[in-house]
Amino acid sequence: VSMFNLKEFLAAPSRDQVESLKRTELAELAVHLGLQGIQTLLKKDLKDLVMAALEEEGLLQPPFSDSSDLPLKQELGDGQTVKAATSVPVGAAPERPSVPDEQDALSRQTPLTGESLSPTSSAAGMDNARLRLRLARMKYEAEEKSRLQQIELEIRRCEIEAETKLKLKRMELEYQARGGASSTTDYEHERSMDKQRKECDISKCLVLVPTFRESEVDSYFATFERLAAALDWPQEVWSTMLQCKLTGKAQEVIASLSLSDSMDYNKVKAAVLVAYELVPEAYRQKFRSQHVKLSTQTYVEFSREKALMFEKWILASKVETLQDLKELILLEEFKKCLPERLALYLNERKVTSLSSAALLADEFVLTHRVGGGHQGESARPVSVTPFRNSPSPPRPQKPRCYYCHLVGHVARDCENLKRRNEKRGSAAQPVGFVSKSGESKRGFGPFMSEGQVSLTESCEKLTPVKILRDTGASQTLILQKVLPFDDLSSTGSSVLLAGVNAVPVSRPLHRIYLRSGLFTGSCEVAVCPSLPVEGVALLLGNDLAGGAVIPPPVVKENIAPGECEETPAGVLPACVCTRSQAKRAHEILDLSSLFDDSQSDVLNPAETTSSTHLVTNEVSSNMFPLSQASLEAEQRSDESLTD
Repeated sequence: VSMFNLKEFLAAPSRDQVESLKRTELAELAVHLGLQGIQTLLKKDLKDLVMAALEEEGLLQPPFSDSSDLPLKQELGDGQTVKAATSVPVGAAPERPSVPDEQDALSRQTPLTGESLSPTSSAAGMDNARLRLRLARMKYEAEEKSRLQQIELEIRRCEIEAETKLKLKRMELEYQARGGASSTTDYEHERSMDKQRKECDISKCLVLVPTFRESEVDSYFATFERLAAALDWPQEVWSTMLQCKLTGKAQEVIASLSLSDSMDYNKVKAAVLVAYELVPEAYRQKFRSQHVKLSTQTYVEFSREKALMFEKWILASKVETLQDLKELILLEEFKKCLPERLALYLNERKVTSLSSAALLADEFVLTHRVGGGHQGESARPVSVTPFRNSPSPPRPQKPRCYYCHLVGHVARDCENLKRRNEKRGSAAQPVGFVSKSGESKRGFGPFMSEGQVSLTESCEKLTPVKILRDTGASQTLILQKVLPFDDLSSTGSSVLLAGVNAVPVSRPLHRIYLRSGLFTGSCEVAVCPSLPVEGVALLLGNDLAGGAVIPPPVVKENIAPGECEETPAGVLPACVCTRSQAKRAHEILDLSSLFDDSQSDVLNPAETTSSTHLVTNEVSSNMFPLSQASLEAEQRSDESLTD
């Protein structure tokens, strides 16, 4: 890239070089030539001005091609030469004060005659005069253009300042008209708050803000407020400083708020406390649920924790007077006597007095009453939970036999099964001892447990039930006769249940309180008139128990003597002497005399008889339709046993 060198150009200037120069290079050359007012000129005008200056300095030869700009000579017939007027282009600027000076200078020159000067010298002198006149005109036009631009800019600046002052004055008058006398006070207060905000450097104060811990959310806000009040931080910056320290769930809650709400400290605090369940109801439940002292706690620590939970409950409920505390206790006792659904309704309405709670409870009962002969209540729509892979319940199908798989009969009426049993022709093998107890012998023992149920958690009377853990059930079932279910316990919806026969049945959902080893709390269960396992009142499904199958073992530290039941030593896998065993008894050789320690291993008939009597006495008499005396008499009369 060629660089412009001023010295080299001045050593050998040419018009072609001037035409190829850039504007910056032309400006540099114009400064060297002493030209003024070149900042506002276009490149074309600047180039013409530089050309004229170079021609004036004699560095460039003037062009002779432009005959229109050259002064015209008229030669008269007598040989005298007369200088013609210089042609003025159309639209040229009017005569300037500096132009007459140049014209006077030209008029003061020696008159050109054919005798004194040659035609070549006269043409050169007129050309120089023309160049000087053109240069003076261009300088004047440039200065005049620059001066006019400066004047326009100054006028525009003054207009903008005047409009701004006028708008500010108009806004101030309108604000005073709306706010009256308080507008000035509010304006001054706003200015003072802005001044405080500027004086409070957040970057420096942020170091003093305590670190946020999710385990101490309730105490964190109290600490922050005391610190901010002690250091006179403006409340407008509290939310900003707080958001710089929040982490975890609190930060997610702040991100979900709108921009205006996130700048309000009270709204930010309320949203975070609700997210961590630090509301009055949560404090109340924590206070009431602390019944047992932990083994790692002292009684002083336990009492302090109870008092702390009570204070948090009181503060969250905004209790300030004795009357407020009285209303709080009465309201809690009132909610305990209500069904859980109604108590939940009152909690959602955030009632603070007993009278308002009673009015809302009556309105709720009147609104949600079902039955009682009211017109239109029987047609209330009931939402049904959709069954998986079954958009609508199919029509009841005819029974299907599990043996021949034909439709229209069951297995007990199946002719094919009856003929199969007749072909076998063998009667059932006799069983010497058959017992039937209330407990199921189908292998459900490890999954059976005890529990208690009630309609509400506040109910003092709990009904004991036997629970079977069913890992293949996705819904918990309960017998209809266990609890007095009513409309208040109903959720208003039902669920479709399907068993092995794949015929879905609709069962209503009710809310109850369950206390067991696998689950404790309020839950929704399906009420059924009967359950497939006899003696089981509640079928615990995966919706409540989850992955737990059996309750964790309970270890007692102090066991009272006599609590453990001893197993009779005479109970053996085969404890009944049948006819076939009695016939083979004489074939058994007694070899006990051959061994010294055999007496402890082989039982003699007397010991066997005594142990048999022991077992017989321990067996409940309600298992047999006959008495023990009748059985003994029948055994003595049976000759097959005495042979």
